[in-house]
Order: sequence, then C-alpha cells, then structure tokens
Amino acid sequence: MGTGRAAYRIEVGARKLAAWLTPPWLAKRRELRDHLRELFAAYGIDCVLDVGANRGQYYRFLRYEVGFRGLVISFEPIRELAQRLAERARYERRWIVKPFALGARRQTARLNVMVRSGFSSMLEPDASHTDAFAEKNVVARIDSIEVRTLDEIFDELVRTGGFSRPYLKLDTQGYDLEVLRGAARTLPHVFALQSELSFIPIYRGMPDWREAVQAVTSAGFEVSGFFTVTRDRALRLIEADCVFVKPARTP
Repeated sequence: MGTGRAAYRIEVGARKLAAWLTPPWLAKRRELRDHLRELFAAYGIDCVLDVGANRGQYYRFLRYEVGFRGLVISFEPIRELAQRLAERARYERRWIVKPFALGARRQTARLNVMVRSGFSSMLEPDASHTDAFAEKNVVARIDSIEVRTLDEIFDELVRTGGFSRPYLKLDTQGYDLEVLRGAARTLPHVFALQSELSFIPIYRGMPDWREAVQAVTSAGFEVSGFFTVTRDRALRLIEADCVFVKPARTP
C-alpha cells in the first residue's frame, strides 16, 4: 500500500511539474494536436492542403506533433518564403509547395507584406479594435502576387498527389472566405477543414466568425471544435481556429 501511494504521489508530482513547465501557447496547441490526431484517423485523411503556409509552421506541426505522414501541399505567395519552403521540400517526403495564393478568382493581386510576415494579408491592417498586434501588423511592402482558385487546380493536384480524402487548412489573414468562394466544386470532395476565425477584427473589412461559420456550415460541414489562437491583454478572444467535419464522410 505504501509503495503504491508513493508511486502515485510521484506521478501526480510529475504531472504538476509538467503542467507548470508547459507554456500556455504549447498547451493550447496540444489541444488542436490531439483533436487532429483523432480526426485524421477517423476520416482517413491522406492529404492536407496547407493554404497560407508562411514559413512552414503548420507543416512542422503536422509532421512532428500530429504525426501525419500523408501528402502536404503548401500554398505560399510571398516569393522568398515560397522559395525557402521549396528548397526544404526537396529533402522531405510527400511535400509539394505552390508559390501562389488561392482566392475567389484567378487574378494578379496586391499583397500587404507585414513587418511580421505571418500577418501578411490582401486586406489593410486595422488596429482600432485592439492594439495587440500594433507593431507587428504593419505594412512593410506591397507585393504583386498570383492568385488562382482551388477549383481550377484541384483535379491536377489529385492526379499529381494521388490522394482521395483531403483536409483543407486555411490561414489567410481575413481571406479564408474568398478561398472558399473559389472552391465551390472542390468542397464536396473535402472531408474536413480548418479556418482561422476572427472575433476582434485586425483587418479592414474582414468577415467575423459568425459569417465564416455560416458560410462553412452552409457548404455541408459541421463544427468539430474551437481552438484559441490569440487573446488580448483583457483576455478577449481575437482569433480561434475552427475545425469543421462532414460526419457522413467517415469510413
């Protein structure tokens, strides 16, 4: 009995220490990690369309934390970032990099490249609702970029990648609904998707979370989970990732 109690106390102490040492951002990411592990297994996901790849953070998250081993197709329109990703992809298995953006129609567009590249957006920054990103979400330069639609390229991606059960991840800084508008024919083939929703706008004219949820659910998806991305100093929710699924598409 004494040995069992001592072992239990050691286990509890270790768990408390781990919880104390774990930074809040990592704890939040673990929730999404565990959810995606379960979702990918339940839906047999064999490809992730990584729209808004930036520096490859989501690719690393998929490979090293979620443990996903299927195909990843990353879309990144900032030229120097896309080039770095493509160089890395040469040494990785099952990673394809596309150096353009996705949107509602094929066009050449202006991209606001911010001081912190992860905030780069087709939209203008707006710090009037929160100053949480006032120094990071500032236009450093404007790039001319290529925009294509998912409907336009999806069949080619399937032929090249040989996948059949894709997961669509969107992180385009206020432009996710435009990507979905250019994917009307593709969405019936998507098994689940993830979109970063806005609760406090940080760009002018960006849709709020209600509009985004309505758009995705009207396409046949249902909410599977919300995962905090950022809060401000008052602990107001600024952004959250929302994962959507199609229950009828499980194997």
